[in-house]
Amino acid sequence: MNIKCLGLASIALCLLTSPALADVYNVNIGFTALGVTGQITTDGTTGVLSAANIIDYDLFIQQGGFNVELTGPLSGNNSTYELVGSDLTATSTGLFFNFSSPSSSFVDFFNLQGYICFNNASHGCGSSPSSVELSASSPIGPSALPESGNVEVASAVPEPSTWAMMILGFAGVGFLACRRRNQAAVAC
Repeated sequence: MNIKCLGLASIALCLLTSPALADVYNVNIGFTALGVTGQITTDGTTGVLSAANIIDYDLFIQQGGFNVELTGPLSGNNSTYELVGSDLTATSTGLFFNFSSPSSSFVDFFNLQGYICFNNASHGCGSSPSSVELSASSPIGPSALPESGNVEVASAVPEPSTWAMMILGFAGVGFLACRRRNQAAVAC
């Protein structure tokens, strides 16, 4: 009986720790009246990202009372994106953009109603260098949130297997504590 349980637990552990095919990152830039929230999904690549590494996104622009949602190919496909250069990088903890780089790198998510642009020092897709520039069809025109250095623009969302392993670990510790308590009571 114990060998069967151990075998089933081993199989479950292998299934739960299989590698992810994609990494999801939460975007939360700016503040309530002016900013960007949402998610960007990559193919799991770490290091410098290219346009091919971004497989989906769902971003919500807030600019005063004006709001625009930009969606990628898997979330509704109402917009386009462009990534030029090598200043967008991914790690296991987040997406980073080097706003101080002198190269002509930028990331731009856009449609006819609005856009989000990560500009470095050479301001490739907007008029404001070293900033997150955004527009939500507001009559005031685009707004810029100044940035400098290599800044985290999105934080990683824990994979389901990470949560499953943590829950299994807590269950295992609880089981062992309960078992030890029962064995101590029998020994008395």
